[in-house]
Amino acid sequence: QPLSIDGELIRSFNQPDVDDWNGMRDLAWDKHNEILWGAVEETVFGYSPDGEEVARFDVDMGGRGVSIQAIVWDEINELIWVAAAVSDIFGYTVEGEHQTTLSRHGLRTYGLAYWSDAPDEYRLYQLYQPSEGPVEVFKFNTANGDTAHVATLLHPDGLTIDKGGVFATNQFDVYSWVFMHLAGAGSRDRIDIWQLDARRDWFKLYFGDDEEAVIGTINAGESEEFKLMLTATDLPEETIFQGMLEFYHNAIGFETVINVFLDVMGDRPPAQFSLVYPEDQTSFNTYDSTVIEFIWEPGVDPNADDQEEYVLWFKLGEDSISIAGPDTFEVIDLTVVAEDLNFDPFAHEAEYDLEWWVESISIDTSTLSNERFNLILSPNEAGGSGNVLVEFGLHSIYPSPFNSTTTIRFGIDIAEQTSITIYDLLGRCVMKLYEGMPDVGYHRQVWRANDMSSGLYFIRLEAGEKVATQKVMLMR
Repeated sequence: QPLSIDGELIRSFNQPDVDDWNGMRDLAWDKHNEILWGAVEETVFGYSPDGEEVARFDVDMGGRGVSIQAIVWDEINELIWVAAAVSDIFGYTVEGEHQTTLSRHGLRTYGLAYWSDAPDEYRLYQLYQPSEGPVEVFKFNTANGDTAHVATLLHPDGLTIDKGGVFATNQFDVYSWVFMHLAGAGSRDRIDIWQLDARRDWFKLYFGDDEEAVIGTINAGESEEFKLMLTATDLPEETIFQGMLEFYHNAIGFETVINVFLDVMGDRPPAQFSLVYPEDQTSFNTYDSTVIEFIWEPGVDPNADDQEEYVLWFKLGEDSISIAGPDTFEVIDLTVVAEDLNFDPFAHEAEYDLEWWVESISIDTSTLSNERFNLILSPNEAGGSGNVLVEFGLHSIYPSPFNSTTTIRFGIDIAEQTSITIYDLLGRCVMKLYEGMPDVGYHRQVWRANDMSSGLYFIRLEAGEKVATQKVMLMR
């Protein structure tokens, strides 16, 4: 029966239909495979979070004919450790294959816990109750079978501490690893929680790339590089972790302290971005053409490995439609938009105020463009095909400044010989980027400046006698 952190029942599962009146004596959570493990007699059962049985296998407890008393999941070695009170401790894979056995060293096992972030190699913890005296906690090195005493459990209020299941977790108190113990007996059962240590899995100090820094010697006149790695993996969102990096030495001052803070913000929506083209309040003659290109800046996603998609929205009156795609531009035939929004793009002397904006979406977060632009659609037969809304010039260079690649968007109002040339700050031609005779309309040209030095450059567009120039900064 899973309980909330406040002790409230969340749900309950039926135990296996086996002939053992004791049922399951212990449970273990395998977060990697999302399986809840338990055991009855010498059989291990695995359940999904919904209570469906997904695994079952028998274990060999050494022929003693006893029931499994304790079970725990080892997330580092990916093993299930099981033990009876008077058996050794056995490690099994999730497929039910026996991998290793640890000697119990004469200790009776009444509970097993696994501390994955332990400061030493002794990560498997055992609850032991001698025939007389208080409950003891021991720890095992699963690599070589060594064991060491950890603590004698004495309740500060003098309450009786009896044998029962144990569990190590950093989810009860996000700043600590704790040792949870089902103590007491019968109706007096309770959960005792003991602190193991402050949580340090977010904070690691290394020599070079991979050697964890603990203690060492730096001779006079020498220096040593350290790497501090902070990670928010598996940490709760909206939480601030605080630590101190302390250097103790025998030189003057003998101690240096650096305070370290990690603010776990969680997933953040993509950064805000702006619309580029067509500009706000632009008029467009749908009699000449119904095809228009919509362009916007990319929305930068601050979350690692997230992929952004964009949704282009149109609204006329109370009706709106959307068109999704992966790029920062869309070529739209307005007749499709007109059909969905129920207007006639060729109605003589009509005028439509079409609102448009963009939404950047990354998994389950999204950001809207900074602006909402209006496009004025004015069907005008008298305008003729020569009035297509194309303005000569360099309309955008994005990104700018740029690191290696930028995209130049330019407009050609008359089909004639055209060139794009790159000049440096001294006026020297460093690249002829484009030469040709493009159609009337808007075009894009990518400049890959991989072999160029950082600095200010000028982009010159020439078509017939018309010239347009813009500057752009290349930053390495």
